[in-house]
Amino acid sequence: MPHFRPVAYEPDMKMSELRAAERFLAGAFRLYASARIDPKRRWPDWRQGFVAAGIAADGVPAFERLFEIVTAVPLRPLSVRCIHARFLAEDEGRLLQMVGLQQQGREEDAAALLEGWIPPAAVQLALPALRGLAFAMQGAGLSVPPRRSERQPWPSVWDESGARTLH
Repeated sequence: MPHFRPVAYEPDMKMSELRAAERFLAGAFRLYASARIDPKRRWPDWRQGFVAAGIAADGVPAFERLFEIVTAVPLRPLSVRCIHARFLAEDEGRLLQMVGLQQQGREEDAAALLEGWIPPAAVQLALPALRGLAFAMQGAGLSVPPRRSERQPWPSVWDESGARTLH
């Protein structure tokens, strides 16, 4: 059944409030996006962070595959900030939440968030890459911690009879 998915990361959350795994992933996302938005500029290679973290073998192909799919069939432009921005963009937070949910074994919830980026058929193609990225990070000790809104099960928007309810 559909569930309301609370946002775990508020837009404009301070980057300084993030833990190492979260800063790592947000930084990689920013560098990846920057190189595509402004390819003439020389950006640091996001892959070097994966090498330094010891997850290049599995993490790089998973990250690349995930964003090949996301950028091929996006439902909307993604919000990503420049590498030096002090605050988190909405879709940067969404990526952190998806990886964290996947690391917690909550693939259905992660998939539901992916549906905010890409069509459902593409979600099925992207899930193995998301899973690979999440587990590569987790294997290197880079776990995205659950945020307060994720600790409780998400309430259903349907009541027991199958009728839609308002909260």
